[in-house]
Amino acid sequence: MVPVSRRDMLLSTAALLGVNRLVSSSPPPAPVNRPPNVIIMLADDLGYGDIGCYGQTQIRTPNIDRLAQEGMRFSACYAGSPVCAPSRCCLITGQHTGHARIRGNDTVPLHPEDPSIGKLMQSAGYRTAIIGKWGWVSRIPPVSRTDRGFMSFTVT
Repeated sequence: MVPVSRRDMLLSTAALLGVNRLVSSSPPPAPVNRPPNVIIMLADDLGYGDIGCYGQTQIRTPNIDRLAQEGMRFSACYAGSPVCAPSRCCLITGQHTGHARIRGNDTVPLHPEDPSIGKLMQSAGYRTAIIGKWGWVSRIPPVSRTDRGFMSFTVT
C-alpha cells in the first residue's frame, strides 16, 4: 500500500466533491429573452457638450454618464425645431417638422390619430411613460396622454 499524506487526501476528497457537485447540479436557468429598456431624453436648451459623457468637465452629470456608459450613445442627431413644443412633437411622432401638427409653441394638441412612439412601443409590449413636460394644452380635442400611447405621466 502506498502511503498517502493528509494533504493529498484532503485535495482528492475536495476534487471528488467538486466533480460530484458539477455532475449532480441542475443546469443553469436559461437567460430571459427580454427586450432592452429604452430611455429617450429630450432637454430644452441642452447642447452636445453640456453633459460629461460628451466632454463636459465643469458640470458633473454622473447618472447620465453612467446611463451612457452602460447603454448606447448617439452623436449624430438634430432637434426637430429650435423651440421646445415642435421638438417634442417630432420626437414623439417621428415626423419631420414640415409634416408634424405642432410647428410652434402654440396651443395646438396632438390628435389621437397622430402617430406616436408611445403607441408603437406599447404595441411591442413595452410599458410607456413621459416624465417632465407635455406642453400641448388644449380643450378641443381634449388632451389625453393615454390616447397618445403613454401609460404614465409625471410632471417634474
